[in-house]
Amino acid sequence: MNLFERIVHSGMGDRFVGPMFRRLFLPSILFSTGWALSDIADAVVVGQSLGTVGLAGIALVLPVYMINCTLAHGLGLGGSVRFARLMAHGDFSAARACFADTIFTALLLSGVTAVIGLFGMEALLTVLGASHASGEVQAATREYLTVLVASTPLFYLSNILNYYLYNDDNQRLAVLGAITGNVSDIILNFTLVLGFGLGMRGAALSTTAGQMITISVFLVGLRSREHHLHLQRPQAGWVKSGLEQLRKGLSSSVSYLYQMVFFIVCNNTLVRLGGDVAVAVFDVIQNASYVLLYLYEGTSRAMQPLLATFFSESGRRDLAETRKRAWLYGSGIGLVLIVVVELAPALVCDVFGVGAGEVRDLTEFALRVYCVGAFFAGLNMLDSSYYFACGVERASLIIQTLRGAAILLPLTALGGFVGDLHAFWLIFPLTEIGTWGVSRLLFRFCGGCKVVLLPEERTYRKTVSGTTEEVMMADREIEAFCKTRGIDPRRCYSVTLAVEEICATIVRNGMKDGHIRLTLLDATDGDVILMLRYNDDYFNPFSLQTNMANEEGNFDMDAMGILMIRKQSKDFAYRRYQGLNSLVVRL
Repeated sequence: MNLFERIVHSGMGDRFVGPMFRRLFLPSILFSTGWALSDIADAVVVGQSLGTVGLAGIALVLPVYMINCTLAHGLGLGGSVRFARLMAHGDFSAARACFADTIFTALLLSGVTAVIGLFGMEALLTVLGASHASGEVQAATREYLTVLVASTPLFYLSNILNYYLYNDDNQRLAVLGAITGNVSDIILNFTLVLGFGLGMRGAALSTTAGQMITISVFLVGLRSREHHLHLQRPQAGWVKSGLEQLRKGLSSSVSYLYQMVFFIVCNNTLVRLGGDVAVAVFDVIQNASYVLLYLYEGTSRAMQPLLATFFSESGRRDLAETRKRAWLYGSGIGLVLIVVVELAPALVCDVFGVGAGEVRDLTEFALRVYCVGAFFAGLNMLDSSYYFACGVERASLIIQTLRGAAILLPLTALGGFVGDLHAFWLIFPLTEIGTWGVSRLLFRFCGGCKVVLLPEERTYRKTVSGTTEEVMMADREIEAFCKTRGIDPRRCYSVTLAVEEICATIVRNGMKDGHIRLTLLDATDGDVILMLRYNDDYFNPFSLQTNMANEEGNFDMDAMGILMIRKQSKDFAYRRYQGLNSLVVRL
């Protein structure tokens, strides 16, 4: 293929993948930025108000936050990826049932964990390492933790609804709800902590209020008729279904569980090495990482719905194109911020209220060391999201285990054994760089970590402009494909008829300068699945009034053709997805 042909081919693919990714990317980055600012708001305001005591208290409750993240993100990821795959195949009722299973399982688990946390508060404080800190830090930690544990169900719901809204082509509402809640959180932080002097309790209450506001906005999406998310009563076996979604999601969200263990080990180690000051420095590092790594998290959110969709379509080139764009976009923005922090760590210290002297010098040094590995941390996050969305949970689990436990925890223990507080911060870049290198070696030489799609000989894919000549050429190619695959002539005829009628109907109903992507899958269950995606204004061919075909004087050829397709197909579905029209016909 010469250069011109490659450019043309790339342009044809970009008619779909590029616009779909860009449509998701900006909202995802806005969401992640707002979420990062909300997460660091507590540390910024408390640091300005209470200094190292407040920062140390927030650092000590991070393990509890990670427990919530493990379960909430596990349910949200596992459920929403299944939802996206069901939607891609047009099984809308099963997709809605999946949503209900996730929500009710989340309410059950969050209620149980909240009760356990509230009744076991003293034991929890001991595990977190607060009992070894000063009396002021212990009191601050207890205040914040009580409110955080009580609001556990809100945290679950806000995260899960956000995942599902993204996969239901409603990312605008997802971003609006998140930003509204996060801005409210930030404003309330300043009001309650600095204005009313409520200290740690005020910081925790502002976070809870922000979650409530976010959920209130998200609930609008459940009332929209334009989208498919509707809360319904769960069917029998919903707990088993929800826990299965959690099991799959844990292959990615297990990173939060590893972080919980790391925070417990790290906080206890730092208390021993440098007291409250060392823990406060760690809290600054952790909050700076929110800003840096949430950009990669936002990029992962942007590509996840697309990857799940393209995986269901066995779209090799679309998967590769999406992954490439995620790498370029995420790394590009991430590197800019990494360089800024590397060159101006004093700016970060000023934001968090870190005073002059030894604590400031240690914080600036730790920030610079951390930034060395931040770029590789982002790459590891993108790789983990890619494999999870493509059904290779094992690869995602390997990446998260390496960076969260297998490499990180031994290095943390070694850092505590060495006893040098400056050398301790090297664990961060060494972990991320080591994970990036080891995971690639494992994936190259070990089996079970490759994305498995339908063999190329079982798929047909072509992009046409909608002209009669191109559609007829596609029909002839599809006919040859069916013969090669041994598909019976009657079903082959139904497929070619569907292509002709649907394409002709789309073009006759106003498509101008658009393109139609045809995908045909010889599925393993014996069915033939026809998928069409076209970049035109909203138009659902299946909504044509087919009864007009029998009315005297109103013989509608388009309606008649669609009626024939509906009668010959096992199932059919339409949805507007990421600004494009998508049709699925199962024959």
